[in-house]
Amino acid sequence: MSQIRRTNQGGSIVLVIIVGVLVVLGLIGGIYLLKQRGEQARLDQATAAANQQIAAENAKKTAATVAASNSAANAATRSTAASAATANIRTDNEEDLPVTGPESSALELIGIGALTAFVVGYLRSRRTLACSL
Repeated sequence: MSQIRRTNQGGSIVLVIIVGVLVVLGLIGGIYLLKQRGEQARLDQATAAANQQIAAENAKKTAATVAASNSAANAATRSTAASAATANIRTDNEEDLPVTGPESSALELIGIGALTAFVVGYLRSRRTLACSL
């Protein structure tokens, strides 16, 4: 049987556990933050879509009211008003696009990098300890 020699190269297991817990808590906190931002973006998109739908319904009601009150001589004016309302709705679609950026990807990369660094450090310490025995 092989004997285990004390080499003091492995470090304190308590320190490794504390660092591991802190890394996991940071990773969980980052994931929670990303999830909250994603939910807020979805809520903003849903609100914008509802506002757009209400605006479209109001435009249709206005166009119908204008069509009922105007005579045949104002047919050209009605088509212009309807096309203007459609043009306004199309520009609203462009403004309602979700805002994206590198910060969402950066947080994920930092979390993955920290977890990878922890695993690599642990594996190296185990390998060094195994080689010293």
